[in-house]
Amino acid sequence: MGAPNTIEDEALALLEQSAHLPDEQREQLFESFTAGSDAHAKALRSAQRYLCMLSQTDPRPFSKQEKRLIRRQVRIARMTEPRRWVPVAGILALLTAWLVTLNDQRVPSGAETVVAAPANPAVNYETGRYHREIKLSDGSTLWLDWHSQISVSMQEDKRRLTFHRGRAAFSVAPDTRRPFEVSAGGLTTRVTGTQFEVDLRRSERPAISVVEGSVEVSFESQTLALRARDYVVLQGRDLELSASTFRDELSGWRDGRLVLRDVSLSEAIATLQHYSRFTVDTSRLAHLPARVSGTYFVERVDDGLFGLFETHRLMVEQQGRTLVLRPPRLRPPGAL
Repeated sequence: MGAPNTIEDEALALLEQSAHLPDEQREQLFESFTAGSDAHAKALRSAQRYLCMLSQTDPRPFSKQEKRLIRRQVRIARMTEPRRWVPVAGILALLTAWLVTLNDQRVPSGAETVVAAPANPAVNYETGRYHREIKLSDGSTLWLDWHSQISVSMQEDKRRLTFHRGRAAFSVAPDTRRPFEVSAGGLTTRVTGTQFEVDLRRSERPAISVVEGSVEVSFESQTLALRARDYVVLQGRDLELSASTFRDELSGWRDGRLVLRDVSLSEAIATLQHYSRFTVDTSRLAHLPARVSGTYFVERVDDGLFGLFETHRLMVEQQGRTLVLRPPRLRPPGAL
């Protein structure tokens, strides 16, 4: 029993150490680890599930001893219910609550020095190749798209979030005493209760869209009031507001659907590439004016990309994880 436990510990340590690495470096580490044996691959999958569950129970950091205890309980639960994961989640949630209560009730000894935690420290959330739903302490809900990062700071007079990259959606719990403020790409969005989304996938064109309610968006000396179905984009140094560009895909990504409505082929490739394991090189192509509409599923986005290439007869050369696109091969006269 000693060897499997050691491998599980190594897998957990690998995930924790690689949390802030770029996706490509992280995947290389994972591939190197799982190449060791089937036990290594199984341990890594187990550790990934464990950390995912841990992040959904309590955001605070756990000590090594607490993590070891939780990991042991999860392992025992898997042995008793190998085909059912729901009971495991219940056990983990109960155990986490017990650990929190135990820590809160523990009285420090006279020889122990207690260091006060900083008031309202910012909590950082980040995703790789997965979505994440986060319940904030004020009752608001935050959804993070793939490859996204945000910092959250709950203060007495303000709920302040700084969005660094990717795409996020917010369902804000009403609280007139504490406005909800999101800073992203130079834009500042202020609300007291509503649903809206922030898109930083194209850093030169940050965008805000309102699903319901209203928000106030500001950039430098400009301020715009947005209502439901409004969509604003920062073009250069100007805020451009439009209600007609509100699209279905603004909310579909949260459940794994990418809905494209009459977008250019270039925009379609850029959208799908965000979820692909490949990087698409379009430098050898001129602007692609063809229009694309359709619904794509995140779990099969690579199939969607190759389907677009085939439909528009683009030549594809794969170089490792890069897909180099070239103009379509011209057909001989009279060919079907």
